[in-house]
Amino acid sequence: MARPFFYVSAGEPSGDQHAAGLIRELRNRFPEAEFRGFGGPEMRKAGCRIEYDLTSLAVMWFLQALANVPLFARLLKRARETFRRDRPDVLILVDYPGFNYRLAKLAKAEGIPVCFFVPPQIWAWAQGRIEKTRRDVDFVISPLPFEQEWFRARGVETVAVPHPFFDELNAEPLDREFLARVGGDDSAAPILTLLPGSRRSEIAANLPEMARAALLAQKAVPALRPTVAAYRSEQIPQIREILRRENAPFPVHAGRTRELIAAGVCALAVSGSVSIELLAFAKPAVVYYRVGRFALWFSRFFRRVKYISLVNLLAADAAGRSIFCEGRRAPAELSARDLEPVLFPELLTGRDRSADAARFLLGWLTDPAALEAARARLAALRARVASDGAGKTSFELAADAVSARLGR
Repeated sequence: MARPFFYVSAGEPSGDQHAAGLIRELRNRFPEAEFRGFGGPEMRKAGCRIEYDLTSLAVMWFLQALANVPLFARLLKRARETFRRDRPDVLILVDYPGFNYRLAKLAKAEGIPVCFFVPPQIWAWAQGRIEKTRRDVDFVISPLPFEQEWFRARGVETVAVPHPFFDELNAEPLDREFLARVGGDDSAAPILTLLPGSRRSEIAANLPEMARAALLAQKAVPALRPTVAAYRSEQIPQIREILRRENAPFPVHAGRTRELIAAGVCALAVSGSVSIELLAFAKPAVVYYRVGRFALWFSRFFRRVKYISLVNLLAADAAGRSIFCEGRRAPAELSARDLEPVLFPELLTGRDRSADAARFLLGWLTDPAALEAARARLAALRARVASDGAGKTSFELAADAVSARLGR
């Protein structure tokens, strides 16, 4: 019998990490299997032959994607040749919808089973893509309860798993020596963790105002130690230059996101998958996401959910509230009334709202009771969503579903 051949594609750093976990689990079951595709350094370490590092792009917004169209066309041509010549047993896609939906269409045309592991959040911003999902994707493996319900209601076979971030956290213990050095348990000099994103564009757009918010908080709490978590070491020069311009001499650490979340009393973070890591540590956070005024206005016409943070969406769903907007348009910015029931105050904005961010942070930094109440609410939500109740990891459950499609 020929050895199994899995083709895998992930474009974001978080997707690269999730794909790597699934590759390791599949390799445990099929030691002789071949893994090839598009991804990043984590997939490569897991034993996948990377044909192009998509995580080096991590594009957002229309113009950034448009600039990479010729590259994507070449990669799709290469994948189609592989599908026809070598015929993978399964195509595994992780998020990254613009490129991965095209890969799915190519694979489906060749009769190759297709699955999305951690599917793109089309329920939030591109619900029309459900037709492509039904046509070109055999099944999705979803970590979000409300997402599972949404796909199933629209005729898409859906496998439910816990969020892989929780399993990744359990598999990788924190560096206790680093934690001892930064002194995260020093209540007299608490750490405020700044999480400006994994993309250069995110850092450039958000870190200046995040630094201003941290300085305002530090002015009110002089012992506060704002500390920046860089996703990669290559981002450190950019981060330090921004901090220099803002006169914010904060320490910067690369590759220490989880340790700095654990060490911090609370956090100021961009919107994204890092919110699940914050939930894993029951760490109160303000979500800040600065976009251009036109992008903010335009987003109202396709965003279909009330919140941009997964934690707030999970909390609303757990409380029995709808996560979807009433009417055709989402609000450009949340009002004070909208922010009352959320776990993470969130500021999706086209203007400088650093003062608002600082005010939310100080609500925790100056009121121990409010801080503990926020932590308790997050811990309760974490207990609800972090496990399937059967003791299996997300990667084991995903590998079960993928293995069943081998047809051998």
